[in-house]
Amino acid sequence: MAILRIEKFPDDLYRELKIKAATEGTTVKAIVIGAAEKAVGRKAAAK
Repeated sequence: MAILRIEKFPDDLYRELKIKAATEGTTVKAIVIGAAEKAVGRKAAAK
C-alpha cells in the first residue's frame, strides 16, 4: 500500500476526525480512506 502524508492539515479538523473516529469505534485512517473512495466514486470496502 502507498503511504500518504498530508502537511499543514488543520489541527481543528484533525481533532474533530479523532473524536468522530472514537465515537464510531473506528480510526481516522478508515474515515479518510472512506472519504477518498467516495470522492472517486468507488464503493467503500465492507467493515
